Amino acid sequence: MNGPKIQKHVSRIEAQLESIRNQTEQMQNQESEAQAKEAECANQLRIGQGQLDQLQEQLDRLDRKLESALKQTGQSVEMTAQR
Repeated sequence: MNGPKIQKHVSRIEAQLESIRNQTEQMQNQESEAQAKEAECANQLRIGQGQLDQLQEQLDRLDRKLESALKQTGQSVEMTAQR
């Protein structure tokens, strides 16, 4: 009498539990993949920041050289004008 109904509910609950377990496993796999991707991106960011820093240093050196060259040229022009 009530036995088949109870068994039906138990079967439904077991199926739902299995579905939840599968979803949990999938989410754990996705989380692991996301963490690996995040670590890879963080590493690429560190590399990119290092490259950017190097380029900024090169640009600063070139700016200083250009400024120095312009000052020397300006001084030479001033000296020539005074003669």
